[in-house]
Amino acid sequence: MHALTTQLVAEKEFLITMLTTSHDLHLLRIDTREDTLVRRSSDWVTTIIDDMHDRVEMARNRERVCEICHFVESVRDEVAAIEEEVVVQPLFSEEFMYPDQSNVQRVDAITTSEPPSSRVSEDLSDA
Repeated sequence: MHALTTQLVAEKEFLITMLTTSHDLHLLRIDTREDTLVRRSSDWVTTIIDDMHDRVEMARNRERVCEICHFVESVRDEVAAIEEEVVVQPLFSEEFMYPDQSNVQRVDAITTSEPPSSRVSEDLSDA
């Protein structure tokens, strides 16, 4: 009976060692799987955040470019309106071209008369 008891105790210790080893291997597999899941979920969250950041940044940049384009367009429109008011309209205005008839006659007299030296001598002799 002593031999049987010794064999049972040895088998019991062997079974406990086997169960402990199996349990440790099972926990190791669970820990490895947990680490893999945590790493993948962390990578997934990082990818989503980076993608959202890129989309938000791209949208913000596009909005800023559109805002600058609208500003440039409005400034161009204002400049065109001012040029049209200041430069174009007076050139075609009758008042600007002929403000009064005395200027037209004086311009005609100057262009049709003799050279300035003879006019000056005539003006001096009249005085």
